[in-house]
Amino acid sequence: MDLVEEKAIDVGGGSIPQTVGSHQLVRHRFLIICSPLLFVFIVFIVWMFWRKKKQPLEQNDTGDGSGDGSELQKLSQTDAGGGAANDGAEMDNKGEEVADEGAEALDESAKVSVTEAKEADEAYVDVMKMETTGASGIAKARRLSVTGVEASHRLAEKDLAEMLKYREVILAVGKARHIHPALIAAIISRQSQAGTSLRSDGFGKFDSDSFGLMQINRHYHPIKGGPFSREHVDQGVALLCALIHIMKRENQDWTREQHIKGALACYMAGEDKVIGLKYEDVDSVTPYCDFANDVIARAQWFAVHDF
Repeated sequence: MDLVEEKAIDVGGGSIPQTVGSHQLVRHRFLIICSPLLFVFIVFIVWMFWRKKKQPLEQNDTGDGSGDGSELQKLSQTDAGGGAANDGAEMDNKGEEVADEGAEALDESAKVSVTEAKEADEAYVDVMKMETTGASGIAKARRLSVTGVEASHRLAEKDLAEMLKYREVILAVGKARHIHPALIAAIISRQSQAGTSLRSDGFGKFDSDSFGLMQINRHYHPIKGGPFSREHVDQGVALLCALIHIMKRENQDWTREQHIKGALACYMAGEDKVIGLKYEDVDSVTPYCDFANDVIARAQWFAVHDF
């Protein structure tokens, strides 16, 4: 049985006597002490809830009112690494720059400086003065009744109708790369007969490893663009520019025209076979021993026929 005692309990500043059990007395005292604390706790919870709802509005109102704060917040939330949005934007810009550089050249060696481009541009007008003996072995293989420069001219003329389909592309790439368009047309004429010797998949009928108008070997260079595309033609011309630079570096006593002729031999045979040869012998390592001479002779013909 609970003990019974008489206590004076404060109620509203006064006191009234009341007889209660000991357990009831403890319960009453606990409620009297905890009620104010519970009230304070409830007020605190309500205040925190109100503060949390207000905070996003405050963030959106920061700055000059242009909405940059909220946009950055969205970018930060979507960033996988949780980093700043600016860092993500910088990485995107770097990625675009790398992609642009990849499209600009075939490889690192294909990048031509402004000075080199100007020098190539000076050689641009000298195609008619370049030394050439024209087609020899290829003329016999094609069963022509003539050889030399005349044979090259006949082969170029045969390809003219098809070549005109790509004239705008050739002119645009030639202007961008500072390479005479007639030289580009001549390479296309020799390599793929202006596209007529390509299979439906873009690879050569007679060389299944070489692709497109410029016949770029897939084992040595990545395939870029379609077989008749500007991207493909630019890739081939970028390679030629790199080879001209190599010839200039390896043969500093040669003229610009000789550098181009040496680069044409490299284009077909590879620079490792051409480096170290005398200028007169650069064609000795190319198919039919006449690739560079034939291309130059064809270029001279194309130069006076709309290229």
